[in-house]
Amino acid sequence: AHPIGGGAAIATAPLDGPSSIVATSGETLYTAPPGLQVVEMSPAGDVALVAARTFADDAGEPRTEIVEVASGEVVASLAEPEVAFAGFSTDGSMVWTWAGRDLAFYDTSSGEELFRLDVNNATFMPGGEALAVIDLQGVLHLANLDMLRQGAELAAASSWQSKAHDTFTPMLRAHPDGSVIMSAGIDEPVKVWNAADGSLLTELESGLSSGSARGQFHPERRHVTLLSDGGVLLTFTLDTEELVDVARSRLTRDLTEAECRTFLHLASCADRGAS
Repeated sequence: AHPIGGGAAIATAPLDGPSSIVATSGETLYTAPPGLQVVEMSPAGDVALVAARTFADDAGEPRTEIVEVASGEVVASLAEPEVAFAGFSTDGSMVWTWAGRDLAFYDTSSGEELFRLDVNNATFMPGGEALAVIDLQGVLHLANLDMLRQGAELAAASSWQSKAHDTFTPMLRAHPDGSVIMSAGIDEPVKVWNAADGSLLTELESGLSSGSARGQFHPERRHVTLLSDGGVLLTFTLDTEELVDVARSRLTRDLTEAECRTFLHLASCADRGAS
């Protein structure tokens, strides 16, 4: 099982049963036909991408489809026989698929292939105008989506580029407000980037040694939640003021002069009022 639709639901794919979309309330929203499994759902929850199951009892002929969640009707068929990962644009009009080769981008209403990128990973940015991409050299790009659709090379379509990772990058996420991007390589810290200029904001030691894509941004707060390999949920805040407020609320005594110099970087505790 894995979260889909930005965490709005869960996709299940047991080896001995049908693959389904289950809401966080426990309600089953959609059940895939035999031979297919749910890979991803659009943020609005109206359509989903289903693909052939290869390791289940009901493994079927390779095919990939966009289906309407409410009715189960097939909206479009994609020219992609097998899909391991996928991602929808914010408005659900586009979807990318990956099956161990390059990323293929499709129109979800018609199934038309729009373009391909020989890259490591990608995620649509909120607003639908940009695409965050990790290339095969581990460089993070913020690229103009319209330029890519018109055939521009990735470097030419990018507003900035930053060296991100030295290994395969299975996790790439954009915060819902579009301000930051999160990436993770295998046996490397999770990194958080400023979406405006590509500068590195922080590194999170998360324990993701398997390179699993187990991390999400909070939909409203500037929080990151990661599931470590040890099965521990770790929640980080990107808002330093929030941490300061929490620390202040838990103080049971005044700081010493030495603590003010060490932790607050002040010459004297008397300077706290001015700061």
